[in-house]
Amino acid sequence: MNLINKDSSSHLLLAVKDMISNYRYETAMVFMALLFASFFEGITLISLFPLLSIVLGEASTESDPIFEAFQDVFELLGLSMDFGSVLLVIVAGSILKAIFHVIAMSYVGFVSARIAYGFRTRLIRALLAATWGYFVDQPIGRFSNALSNETSSSATLYLDLCRLSSTAIQSIVFLGLALTLSLTMSLVAILAGCIMLMLLHYFVRIARRAGKVQAKTYANLMRSISDGLQGIKVLKAMHLEDRIGSVLEHEIKILESMQRKQVFAKYALADAREPFIVIFAAIGIFLAIDRWDVPLPELFTMVILFQRSVNALGNLQGTYQNVVACEPFYWSLSKTVNEASTMRENLPNGKNPDFRRTIRLENISFSYGDNLVLDNVDLEIPRGKLTALVGPSGSGKTTIGDIICALQLPDAGRVLIDDLDLRDADIQSWRRRIGYIPQETFLFHETISVNVAFGENSISDEGIEAALEKAGAIDFVKNSEDGIETVVGERGVKFSGGQRQRIAIARTLVRDAEFLLLDEATASLDPETEMELVSTLKNLLGEVTILAISHRPAIVDAADKIYRIANGRIQVDFSPD
Repeated sequence: MNLINKDSSSHLLLAVKDMISNYRYETAMVFMALLFASFFEGITLISLFPLLSIVLGEASTESDPIFEAFQDVFELLGLSMDFGSVLLVIVAGSILKAIFHVIAMSYVGFVSARIAYGFRTRLIRALLAATWGYFVDQPIGRFSNALSNETSSSATLYLDLCRLSSTAIQSIVFLGLALTLSLTMSLVAILAGCIMLMLLHYFVRIARRAGKVQAKTYANLMRSISDGLQGIKVLKAMHLEDRIGSVLEHEIKILESMQRKQVFAKYALADAREPFIVIFAAIGIFLAIDRWDVPLPELFTMVILFQRSVNALGNLQGTYQNVVACEPFYWSLSKTVNEASTMRENLPNGKNPDFRRTIRLENISFSYGDNLVLDNVDLEIPRGKLTALVGPSGSGKTTIGDIICALQLPDAGRVLIDDLDLRDADIQSWRRRIGYIPQETFLFHETISVNVAFGENSISDEGIEAALEKAGAIDFVKNSEDGIETVVGERGVKFSGGQRQRIAIARTLVRDAEFLLLDEATASLDPETEMELVSTLKNLLGEVTILAISHRPAIVDAADKIYRIANGRIQVDFSPD
């Protein structure tokens, strides 16, 4: 949705429409409960008029239409209209108002929580279903910010919108009651309220501008934090942590400035209302007594209604201030969710690949924009063998791996699993047979068993240990403090590079992966560790097919077949024999 050219009111109306359309029933329940709460609050307030008339003994008010209406209602209920009965009505009205208000705000809380849950689950599902190409250009911090700060602010937006409705209903009820008592005084009160809203609207504009800047700055800050912490070892090793620190401090400084403005606007708006109320109330009381000769019961009731009405208008303005501050976060989150949803990966429900002989790439070409990466590439990976793909950085090695995993689709040519074109295959079924091990091993800050089983509750400890043994990892795992229940640390930092790679290999073996793809998996290992890992890989051959993307001699020497690629073309195709 393009919101760039729409004004702020259109933004807010679209946000209201969006939320109500998704939660019609709940919003209707909230609205009805708020309506009842305001009705009973109005009954409580208007009952002050006959109560004061009885207490003060104002006979002139007994012919008042409101007083007579109360008498008719009491007669209908079989009650005498005395001090105790009217007081009972006030107490009952207060209790019923509180009950319905609790019901309304409980529904609001439930829906607010559901909105946060809905946004988070929709975003996570959209991200998990998105194409790999979508993530290439996206900062991870953007998604962290969306799942945390933007989601919380969007849930708060619904809460504030309901509070806005509540105060709006209150204002209408109080205004209606005031009009029944005195048209002249009500018009004065309306004029006073409008003047106050206009004079204090400046603080609402401050909050809106601060909210927009905050939404953008939060996104930048989360992106910088995510990128900086991922590379903190590199930064500290080169004493560059101050550089990222200065970037983060700049963003935090902007946030601090915007938060100060929001706090100022919030309390300035709240505290500035009181002098307005006192000034306009004093003017109204003076005119009522000196010029209009208003009876005391009516005057006192009108003063209370005026105070409650102006407070309601002030709360309306204050809540609107919160709404416009949260609104930019809602649209930023909606944009992220919608954008990720449109990038959904199209996985055909084709034939189940029956990998018995070879994986073949025929005349494969691929470009990133105008940059030709692969140019009519042909290669063959025989089952049960170790095939090496070597070449300089940027030659297209990783792209070939992505195409075999169907993470990228070639611009031309085809990938064949035996004789089945990968475009006609069940991609999910094919990927379940793949074990992918990159240079930077992907491990959760969890136990070894959790990292190997990877959420498969059906895998037993025995199965995990068997996979670790095949991967050559069982010895160091057993020597760890808690065996397979040892926590690996952030990204596996408690273990060496070779040990992390063996845990990653065990993860693929426990799933009975048939095709193992190593993308520079030994690049950061020392020669001795690399040789040990290569020996482990050779022991797996036969039951596992391996494509090793590498430039390391140990991998090349162990390969059954070697392809060399440069400038997007296969230069050499030979076997070591």
